[in-house]
Amino acid sequence: MTLPKHIIELAIEGGWDIKKGVGIPAKIDIIPSMQLYASKVVPEKVILDPLFWEALGKRLGWSPKNSWKDSGDIRHAGWIIEAKRFYDIILTNGNTDKFWEELLESN
Repeated sequence: MTLPKHIIELAIEGGWDIKKGVGIPAKIDIIPSMQLYASKVVPEKVILDPLFWEALGKRLGWSPKNSWKDSGDIRHAGWIIEAKRFYDIILTNGNTDKFWEELLESN
């Protein structure tokens, strides 16, 4: 599974703290640069971080009030809907690259 650099950049623009997201201790003071962090990004860890999805949704303008029915009348924010779609793709051995491409095209 790959996680496009541009997706990470969008999440950062939305307020995601990549240092926390990739597990770099806060006491380490390094220049925030995608090149410095690129080797630290583990896609499997990032996609499980709800703050990553929330920040990505903020940056892409996903409505915090989108509703989606899940065994009833449970309402979910837009970022939760997209994260669940992504997890479904993983669980069904689908094409995650296509998910990211479509996500970027629609925004």
